Amino acid sequence: MESILPILLSLAAGAFFSAWTLQKKHAPVLRERDVLATKLEAEILHQAQLLASQKKTAESLQEQFLNSFEGVASKALKHNREDFLSATGLKLEPITRQLSALTLATGNLEKLEEKADSLGRRSDALATALRGSSTARGQWGEQSVERILEMAGMKKGVHYITQTVTKDKLRPDFQILLAGTNNRIPLDAKAPFTAYYDSLEETDPHRKKEFLKLHEQNVRVHIRELASKDYQSSVEGDVDFTVMFLPGDHLLDAAFEQNPNLLEDAWKSRVLLATPVTLLSLLTTVAFHWSRVEQTANVQEIAKAAQELHSRMRIFTSHLEKIGTHMDRATKSYNEAVGSYNLKVLPQGRRLEGMQATDAGKIIAELAPLERAVRKDLDALPEHEDKTT
Repeated sequence: MESILPILLSLAAGAFFSAWTLQKKHAPVLRERDVLATKLEAEILHQAQLLASQKKTAESLQEQFLNSFEGVASKALKHNREDFLSATGLKLEPITRQLSALTLATGNLEKLEEKADSLGRRSDALATALRGSSTARGQWGEQSVERILEMAGMKKGVHYITQTVTKDKLRPDFQILLAGTNNRIPLDAKAPFTAYYDSLEETDPHRKKEFLKLHEQNVRVHIRELASKDYQSSVEGDVDFTVMFLPGDHLLDAAFEQNPNLLEDAWKSRVLLATPVTLLSLLTTVAFHWSRVEQTANVQEIAKAAQELHSRMRIFTSHLEKIGTHMDRATKSYNEAVGSYNLKVLPQGRRLEGMQATDAGKIIAELAPLERAVRKDLDALPEHEDKTT
């Protein structure tokens, strides 16, 4: 134990000496480190202070700039407010007018939309009625014919008649009267609507085609019915066909798509298929013929009236001629009487007046003869008129 102690003391002394030697050796480095650390801390503090000062300066400059800008802007707006508003008003005036027009147009569009909605509801109601009632479909067709007749300028009871029973107790919807003859064109309105309308509502292509085919079959059924009634043989005249009217071109077009020979097949049965366009063409032609016949009748009436006027003028002028002859004779007789009066009667009156055997101041007048110029004036009258014309 006593032998170890000296060893430990020796080791401790050696360690202390070594530590002292190292501390002495590195002391300058440590002092330099401390100096650098101190300078760095001072520099950091200086930069922080400088940054704070710059920040404060920037904030001050920003505040001054904002104050200056607000002052300048306020002054500019204050001085230029009226000019600005005036210029703005002038520039905005067209826009204001456009906005007013747009407001009016918007109101009109709203009214138009309301009318469209109302029309849509009425169309739906009409479609429902036409699908459900054959009477409604018939009335629709007849009313369509009436409107087309009015468009063609034809008058009921003059150019056509309606629902008139024929000699065979048949009753076509209309009979179109042909001018100048006893011929009549029978016309019946048909409205095969149900199947066609079903095809419009159907979205499945196969079902749509089935409805269109059914529509074509319905049209052919109406053709066979009219052919069997043979209206053309029952009405007066020599017309050998009946017009079958469909109140819409689309109804006939849809049937043609399914059967392109439908028109020829119908005509073989002496049935003429017509739509509003083709019926208007037919009736316009009939109305034109009516106008020609009426014009011819007017010309004949004018010629007859002219002949009658000529005959009456001839008789009237003969009477005038007799009056002129009598007037000439009367003038001659009057002048002869005046001559006799002036030669034989008046001189005796003058003698009495000279002897003062009459009332004082009262004398017998001398008569002047009439000029016999009636014939000469009449003969000169046409010559005078020719000169003036």
